[in-house]
Amino acid sequence: MKPFRFAAFLLAVVLLMAVGCDREITGNVEQAPISSNSCFDCHDYGIDLGTKVKLAMRQYENSQHGSGENMRTGSCAGCHTTEGFIERITGEDITSGAYNAVGCFACHDPHENGDFRLRTTEPVELGNDAIYDREESNLCVQCHHGRRDVRTYVEDSVELSNHFGPHYSCQSDMLIGENAYEYDGYDYDVNSWHSTGVDEGCVNCHFEVSVAYDLGGHTFKMEADEEENTGACNVEGCHVNDTEIEDFDRVTDYDFDGDGDDTEGVQTEIEDLVEELETLLINAGLLEWVEEEEAWEPTEDLVVPDADSAGAVFNWSFVHEEGSHGIHNTRYAVALLKSSINYMETGDPNGIPASQSELLTAH
Repeated sequence: MKPFRFAAFLLAVVLLMAVGCDREITGNVEQAPISSNSCFDCHDYGIDLGTKVKLAMRQYENSQHGSGENMRTGSCAGCHTTEGFIERITGEDITSGAYNAVGCFACHDPHENGDFRLRTTEPVELGNDAIYDREESNLCVQCHHGRRDVRTYVEDSVELSNHFGPHYSCQSDMLIGENAYEYDGYDYDVNSWHSTGVDEGCVNCHFEVSVAYDLGGHTFKMEADEEENTGACNVEGCHVNDTEIEDFDRVTDYDFDGDGDDTEGVQTEIEDLVEELETLLINAGLLEWVEEEEAWEPTEDLVVPDADSAGAVFNWSFVHEEGSHGIHNTRYAVALLKSSINYMETGDPNGIPASQSELLTAH
């Protein structure tokens, strides 16, 4: 190659590295299978993509979403596949007929937007018409809500199934204290600080990075390999102003489970209440052991005469399946479990003496 041509070639390469890819995508572009590496089919890992994008990709590879293990098609495709999610939130048909695990393009649309902004941050209406509106976490809540309207879902003479209850991903309902079964005459106006103090909901905690590729960020994980992302709890404006959190199962001064021990962790207290309610439901024949799942589930085909008993099953599932063990909204979880336990034991949600002042002041 002549010196002049070689110099021109080098200059072109340098310019491309400096300004990045600015070409317009035209025509009918078919998405490649959406995995955490699919962007690299077109973009060089070392040149085209910036450091933040590389980090996000590495993190996402360690996420549950990125693993592909939770991919589902059929009626579940609207949350469990990339194409199905896009179809659901845009109302457009996916013409390829191919569904892939949730990947980068489910949440981001850089070819259309020209940057990595989220596809949508519109507020989300929960099953009971409550509105969840917490900035960027609204995208998470497109899928992470309970789907049911408890006001019509739980009623007299309702027939149970093994899947009775809210959809398993009811984290947003729990966070803002909505859409669980609330007994008449019991005070549920007891939400924890998280329900109002965490401005961006999921994003505030799950995106706080403690370990570059394993916790927080695009892993979305709060726990991995027995390490907890407590750094998310101790940022300015949160628990650092109180007592630094070293363990999610932090000691609470409130004996929620009534076992006489007021030095147990909040998650331990919640799990004790879940187990207490579970035992009552098993003894009442409202839960049965499902061998395939190796778990207790609502009793298939059982018709429950009264809504209040079915409501106890709903609340057990609501807290048990939500997965935070009380962290997202401790007070609401306690209120749901205590009122359900009281009802199952006495027929009255306030039947067992419980200090309402403790429920109102606990954190």
